[in-house]
Amino acid sequence: MALLLSAVWIDRKDDAREIEAKRALEKRSRTLAALPPDQIKAIKERLRARTTPDRIDHLIEDACNSLAAEKVDVRLSIFAHCVDIVFADRRVDKLEKSFLTELTKRLSLDEQEAASILRALRDKNRIS
Repeated sequence: MALLLSAVWIDRKDDAREIEAKRALEKRSRTLAALPPDQIKAIKERLRARTTPDRIDHLIEDACNSLAAEKVDVRLSIFAHCVDIVFADRRVDKLEKSFLTELTKRLSLDEQEAASILRALRDKNRIS
């Protein structure tokens, strides 16, 4: 959830399309669907309290590190979800581009797989 929130907040704007894309992903997520709504709300509140523009890099780093400990490899899925959120407003600024590049590195993703995801979602969202 921290990386999904980071994908919305990285450009320091609360774009309604990015927020809606995040909400839609949360609804489809089997992991999040298993959590009671009050627990999801508590997680979001903790993340919001810990996240300021100068601390978002720490949030991203912590989230990426925690994924390394997971038994099931969800890194590509998480990356794709973040790309989908970033592309939701059909604009990618320098901060968002940097976020996706850094996320590729921090998640130790294969560059060709990451590029394939970027192309597919760019085409889906018609981003030039």
